[in-house]
Amino acid sequence: MSLWPSEVYDSKLFNRLSKQSKRINEQIETIEDSRRNLLRLKIYFSELNFESISEKAELTEVALLSNLGGLIGLYIGVSVLSVFEFIEFIIDIFRIMLKKVKTAGRVDNTKMTS
Repeated sequence: MSLWPSEVYDSKLFNRLSKQSKRINEQIETIEDSRRNLLRLKIYFSELNFESISEKAELTEVALLSNLGGLIGLYIGVSVLSVFEFIEFIIDIFRIMLKKVKTAGRVDNTKMTS
């Protein structure tokens, strides 16, 4: 097993790190200190591609309110029409009943006179 950092690389690494932070100079003075305090981490990716999933609302707030308003208008319109159709149905029933009563009265009158 090899040690990291190697003696050759240790001086280069120490110079590079010491330029970045003064605190490193205080903690790492020898190669043994660097081997105890530094870590080499290799990360391997199984794939370099990634899948990004984003969600987007299909309806905006304005479109949703417009659709609701249209449906409510449609239902109110249908219910108003239904009320008028029901009233017309009642009137038609009364007309039919009146015709039957009138024709029944005429039939009774013709029987009485004969």
